[in-house]
Amino acid sequence: MKFPDALRREAWARHLLFWGQILLLAAFLVYRAYVGIQTPGTIISHNVIPVPQPEHTYVPVNLTRGPFKVNHYLPGDPFFAAHPRAVIVFGTGDGGFCGWEDRVCRALQADGCEMITLDCAVYSKTDYDEPTLEADMNTLAHAFPHTGPMPPVILGGWSMGADQAIAAAGGPNRPADLVGLLLVSPSARSRYGVREPDRWDVTPTGPGTFAIDDFAARLDGLRVAQWDAKLDLLDSDAWLKDITTTHKAYVFKLGFHDYDGACDEFLAELKQTVGWILSTQP
Repeated sequence: MKFPDALRREAWARHLLFWGQILLLAAFLVYRAYVGIQTPGTIISHNVIPVPQPEHTYVPVNLTRGPFKVNHYLPGDPFFAAHPRAVIVFGTGDGGFCGWEDRVCRALQADGCEMITLDCAVYSKTDYDEPTLEADMNTLAHAFPHTGPMPPVILGGWSMGADQAIAAAGGPNRPADLVGLLLVSPSARSRYGVREPDRWDVTPTGPGTFAIDDFAARLDGLRVAQWDAKLDLLDSDAWLKDITTTHKAYVFKLGFHDYDGACDEFLAELKQTVGWILSTQP
């Protein structure tokens, strides 16, 4: 597939940024290893994303365009299974559901949250629009019955999944019971769907695309929490300066786009982030 000159130049720029990030990662790992050698007894540990082998069964849910299978994580504690702290619909990156999202879902599941995944790689195989996304997010959030009142709903995701959560929450028919957004490394622009250049981090433009900043003033009444890794060249927090609702920025120091494989430190802080969304703290 041939790209216009401007798109080709941008693709090369993105590739240079990507390899620059790899070099930074290599330098960081050498530094960590050096520190480990200089400090006897120090164990340098890096979580590796496992092969995608989820131990649970996909559950079919009827969405706008037909049946769609999701991973449903219900808390193991009997009380929280009946009364979850929150229902979180969590969207994947454009690579699809894998070990990274599984670690996030299991961590929040253990903290009393009901997790429902949106596999963006599968969902975006055909194009859609904002009303379709809103309707489907609402269906996913209310797909499973609960004892007593409906728990608060949080939309979230990683990378492309975070982009979709923002668009669904910023529309005129946001999902019912929605209280906040849990965002991990959203980009500056995204698409209702996916194209091959998107996977190479070429900024999407044209019909069917949107700027995250378009929704900055359309999230009133929600609590927005966004995580950005200090060394991540693929995300963007520029839109936060224009948000008109309660929001909070979190930074993962010395981390790249995968947050050290969704390491334990990040997951512990992510639990606290959910606590902030569900609280009344400023």
